[in-house]
Amino acid sequence: MLATERRPILLANGRILDPSRNLDIEGDLLIADGLIREAKRGIGAAGVPENTEIIDCSGNLIAPGLIDIRAFVGEPGAEYRETIASASQAAAARRGNGRDRFTQGRGRHRIH
Repeated sequence: MLATERRPILLANGRILDPSRNLDIEGDLLIADGLIREAKRGIGAAGVPENTEIIDCSGNLIAPGLIDIRAFVGEPGAEYRETIASASQAAAARRGNGRDRFTQGRGRHRIH
């Protein structure tokens, strides 16, 4: 397999939630060539390409990236704690936990 090729992934037995498609089901989600190919009940190992990585998602939610709407970043005035740049890097690194974006919550100090 070339470095540019992606191994198919089957996320099996999870709760699939996609508000853009009005989808909320228990089922399987197949990702191939970097795209979601199928999301439905019962895809199972028999219905996937050879060499597919199968991940059991029982008890887990499968959803598009979520946005943390109440992140508190140190800018302005508390950059020693965290900056917008460091918070952005942390959000990118945490993509596996479902939150891949954030908005800065309004703290005690307002920007005028």
